[in-house]
Amino acid sequence: MALKNGHLFLLAVLVGVGITLGPIAYERLWKDRPPKTTNLRSDVAVTSQLEQAQVKAVRRAGYKTVVDFRPDGEVARLSGSKAMKEAVESFGLDFAYIPVPHGDNVPEAAVQKLVGVLNSSRAPFLLPLWAAW
Repeated sequence: MALKNGHLFLLAVLVGVGITLGPIAYERLWKDRPPKTTNLRSDVAVTSQLEQAQVKAVRRAGYKTVVDFRPDGEVARLSGSKAMKEAVESFGLDFAYIPVPHGDNVPEAAVQKLVGVLNSSRAPFLLPLWAAW
Protein backbone atom coordinates (compact mmCIF):
# COMPACT_ATOMS: atom_id res chain seq x y z
CA MET A 1 0.00 0.00 0.00
CA ALA A 2 1.54 3.30 -1.09
CA LEU A 3 1.36 6.36 1.13
CA LYS A 4 -0.07 9.54 -0.33
CA ASN A 5 2.05 12.69 -0.12
CA GLY A 6 -0.09 14.11 2.68
CA HIS A 7 0.22 10.94 4.73
CA LEU A 8 3.96 10.77 4.08
CA PHE A 9 4.36 14.37 5.26
CA LEU A 10 2.31 13.70 8.41
CA LEU A 11 4.37 10.58 9.16
CA ALA A 12 7.61 12.56 8.71
CA VAL A 13 6.36 15.27 11.08
CA LEU A 14 5.35 12.71 13.73
CA VAL A 15 8.69 10.91 13.50
CA GLY A 16 10.54 14.24 13.76
CA VAL A 17 8.56 15.31 16.80
CA GLY A 18 9.12 11.92 18.43
CA ILE A 19 12.86 12.03 17.80
CA THR A 20 13.11 15.59 19.09
CA LEU A 21 10.83 15.45 22.12
CA GLY A 22 11.15 11.79 23.08
CA PRO A 23 14.48 12.09 24.94
CA ILE A 24 13.31 15.26 26.70
CA ALA A 25 10.09 13.62 27.85
CA TYR A 26 11.96 10.50 28.98
CA GLU A 27 14.45 12.56 30.99
CA ARG A 28 11.69 14.56 32.70
CA LEU A 29 9.72 11.45 33.55
CA TRP A 30 12.83 9.69 34.88
CA LYS A 31 13.90 12.65 37.01
CA ASP A 32 10.51 12.95 38.64
CA ARG A 33 10.13 9.27 39.42
CA PRO A 34 11.16 8.26 42.94
CA PRO A 35 13.73 5.47 43.00
CA LYS A 36 12.53 1.94 43.68
CA THR A 37 13.11 1.19 47.34
CA THR A 38 13.00 -1.73 49.75
CA ASN A 39 12.10 -1.00 53.38
CA LEU A 40 14.38 -2.49 56.01
CA ARG A 41 12.16 -1.07 58.74
CA SER A 42 9.49 1.64 58.80
CA ASP A 43 11.99 4.51 58.73
CA VAL A 44 14.89 3.00 56.73
CA ALA A 45 14.84 2.08 53.05
CA VAL A 46 17.51 0.99 50.60
CA THR A 47 17.75 1.74 46.90
CA SER A 48 20.27 1.54 44.08
CA GLN A 49 22.77 4.36 43.58
CA LEU A 50 21.21 7.79 43.18
CA GLU A 51 21.85 10.37 40.51
CA GLN A 52 21.66 14.06 41.41
CA ALA A 53 18.62 14.38 39.12
CA GLN A 54 16.66 12.01 41.41
CA VAL A 55 17.07 14.01 44.62
CA LYS A 56 13.92 16.07 44.10
CA ALA A 57 11.90 12.86 43.76
CA VAL A 58 13.58 11.50 46.91
CA ARG A 59 12.39 14.57 48.83
CA ARG A 60 8.88 14.26 47.39
CA ALA A 61 8.84 10.62 48.52
CA GLY A 62 9.26 11.90 52.09
CA TYR A 63 12.86 10.99 52.93
CA LYS A 64 14.73 13.34 55.25
CA THR A 65 18.25 11.88 55.24
CA VAL A 66 20.34 10.29 52.48
CA VAL A 67 23.37 8.19 53.42
CA ASP A 68 26.01 7.76 50.69
CA PHE A 69 28.18 4.64 51.07
CA ARG A 70 29.89 4.72 47.65
CA PRO A 71 33.54 5.82 47.77
CA ASP A 72 34.31 8.76 45.49
CA GLY A 73 35.61 7.70 42.09
CA GLU A 74 34.28 4.15 42.32
CA VAL A 75 31.84 4.70 39.43
CA ALA A 76 33.02 7.37 37.00
CA ARG A 77 29.56 8.25 35.65
CA LEU A 78 28.08 8.95 39.11
CA SER A 79 28.49 12.17 41.08
CA GLY A 80 31.05 12.34 43.84
CA SER A 81 30.05 12.80 47.47
CA LYS A 82 30.60 16.57 47.41
CA ALA A 83 28.27 17.10 44.43
CA MET A 84 25.70 14.70 45.90
CA LYS A 85 25.87 16.47 49.28
CA GLU A 86 25.20 19.82 47.60
CA ALA A 87 22.27 18.37 45.62
CA VAL A 88 20.73 16.66 48.67
CA GLU A 89 21.14 19.68 50.93
CA SER A 90 19.76 22.04 48.26
CA PHE A 91 16.42 20.23 48.72
CA GLY A 92 16.52 20.59 52.51
CA LEU A 93 17.57 17.01 53.21
CA ASP A 94 20.36 15.80 55.50
CA PHE A 95 23.34 14.01 53.98
CA ALA A 96 25.84 11.60 55.50
CA TYR A 97 28.90 10.25 53.70
CA ILE A 98 30.15 6.89 54.96
CA PRO A 99 32.40 5.43 52.23
CA VAL A 100 32.51 1.64 52.33
CA PRO A 101 34.77 -0.09 49.79
CA HIS A 102 33.57 -3.27 48.12
CA GLY A 103 34.66 -6.38 49.92
CA ASP A 104 33.53 -9.15 52.17
CA ASN A 105 33.58 -7.10 55.36
CA VAL A 106 32.10 -3.75 56.29
CA PRO A 107 34.58 -1.85 58.48
CA GLU A 108 33.45 -1.51 62.10
CA ALA A 109 34.05 2.27 61.91
CA ALA A 110 31.49 2.51 59.08
CA VAL A 111 28.94 0.53 61.10
CA GLN A 112 29.43 2.79 64.12
CA LYS A 113 29.14 5.91 61.97
CA LEU A 114 25.88 4.61 60.46
CA VAL A 115 24.49 3.90 63.93
CA GLY A 116 25.36 7.47 64.88
CA VAL A 117 23.60 8.87 61.80
CA LEU A 118 20.50 6.75 62.43
CA ASN A 119 20.40 7.96 66.04
CA SER A 120 21.04 11.65 65.38
CA SER A 121 19.61 12.54 61.96
CA ARG A 122 16.07 13.00 60.72
CA ALA A 123 14.04 9.97 59.66
CA PRO A 124 13.06 8.48 57.31
CA PHE A 125 16.42 7.46 55.87
CA LEU A 126 17.31 6.45 52.33
CA LEU A 127 20.41 4.28 51.94
CA PRO A 128 21.58 3.97 48.32
CA LEU A 129 23.54 0.73 48.00
CA TRP A 130 25.59 -0.76 45.19
CA ALA A 131 23.13 -3.31 43.89
CA ALA A 132 19.81 -2.47 42.29
CA TRP A 133 16.87 -3.40 44.54
